[in-house]
Amino acid sequence: MGGIPSPRKSLETLKRLADAYDVPLYSNNYKDLINNPDIDIIAIYTPDKLHREACIAALDAGKHVICTKPMTDSLEDAIDIVKKVDETGLKFLIGQTIRFEPQFASLKKLYDDGDLGDIFAISGQYVHDSRSVYLETPWRKNMPQDPMYGGICHPIDAMRWFCGDVESVHCVANKANLIPDLKPDYLNFLLLLKFKSGVIGSVRCMYDLVHPPLPMMEIDVFGRRVRLLQNSRTSSPVNLKDDPPPFLFNH
Repeated sequence: MGGIPSPRKSLETLKRLADAYDVPLYSNNYKDLINNPDIDIIAIYTPDKLHREACIAALDAGKHVICTKPMTDSLEDAIDIVKKVDETGLKFLIGQTIRFEPQFASLKKLYDDGDLGDIFAISGQYVHDSRSVYLETPWRKNMPQDPMYGGICHPIDAMRWFCGDVESVHCVANKANLIPDLKPDYLNFLLLLKFKSGVIGSVRCMYDLVHPPLPMMEIDVFGRRVRLLQNSRTSSPVNLKDDPPPFLFNH
């Protein structure tokens, strides 16, 4: 790590963090890092609405960028960033961590190797009680964060990883009002999707609920040979050869 910026923390706090983790540079202005010639890659973990400004500035300064999801919270801002990446020829990565978790990565490998057969349906979920999250990160209420971009991107990105582009979407949503003074009109979503490949899918994404006895993230893949479900409570890769399910169809 080359440096830590944070506009909300005092320089004394930043110095304490930098000393603890042996980071040579710290600042309460992110542009100090972006304009530092010794830094090659900028990692952006600001609130969603600030992503475009920081991404464009870093790319203009000749830095490669990794940005936490979502890229932005508007299509127009995302298009601006993509244009800037094409213009500069620099590397740009969105941190969709689900793709790198072993249980989900092994499920994708099984599909790529043909072990699941053709997929005809897929479902996903992103479900957790967000009341404490809004208390710990008040910017989500004050800006506010768009929950459609903030969380649904997890299962939809994972499902597109398997099934490609989406052709049509139908969504219904509501709010339970468990989180007071929250501007977004909707915090609970149910989506039906049809992919261009013909695969059908569903997504459940809920933030405004009492803590559920459910995994936060889940992907359920229905193949012609086998149906497999993986979620965020498991961390072990799937191994069909050593532990085949009783419903594996060999045809």
